[in-house]
Amino acid sequence: DSYWTRLHFGADVRFLNFLDASVGVNEGYPTVGFGMDLIFMRIGVAVFGQEFGRYPGDQPVGGVAFDMEFHF
Repeated sequence: DSYWTRLHFGADVRFLNFLDASVGVNEGYPTVGFGMDLIFMRIGVAVFGQEFGRYPGDQPVGGVAFDMEFHF
């Protein structure tokens, strides 16, 4: 296995006490995300890439993740 397929790191920054922006690396591919805290819920979306092959560039796959949390 390659070192790059095991690499994961990221950073998150909060703006205006309710907005989040994030950037990072997942298996050597860039990731970006955005989140928003509302009165009773949190919404987030992230765009990422990951490697399904054994080596970098064998089988890259992209994706989008969406999450919604309700707070009571």
